[in-house]
Amino acid sequence: DASGAPVKRPEGSGGNIGFKIAAMPGVNRIMEHITPRSLVEQSFRQSVSNEEIATPEAIDRYWELLRYPGNRRATIARFNTPRVTYDAAQISSLPMPTLVMWGDEDALVPLAAGKWYDQKLPNSRLVVYKGIGHLPMEETAESSARDVGNWMEDTVLNGPLNSEPTAN
Repeated sequence: DASGAPVKRPEGSGGNIGFKIAAMPGVNRIMEHITPRSLVEQSFRQSVSNEEIATPEAIDRYWELLRYPGNRRATIARFNTPRVTYDAAQISSLPMPTLVMWGDEDALVPLAAGKWYDQKLPNSRLVVYKGIGHLPMEETAESSARDVGNWMEDTVLNGPLNSEPTAN
């Protein structure tokens, strides 16, 4: 669910309260020192479609990670950095095999961005997870791990990355 594609989120598609606050000058300075667990929970729930993973333990883990020294400042800096989009020529010049994994209900970075990457990357495979939001690796952990394993087997073990070099 990478950003950077020249695709905008549809108006009214939601987003994430934590990310919005991180991008608000002044208010974000408070967030650097005080981040209520309830804000992390709301932000997490806005990022996923599979509510089953929004357990107290998962919320605590994200809250603890955010409060790790330097993480809040880095998050604020990331959301205050001007958004840079890639153009088709930049992405099309990347020859490496790429697995593009996306939730079809991603409210942060729409599926259209994943489809754009898949169309522009010359050696990609797109996997779309139905009923999944921004965190497919957590929302459908077994499926996404299996898909990564299959892709690695096809690409690395059996594919072009494992072929013998040709003599000149």
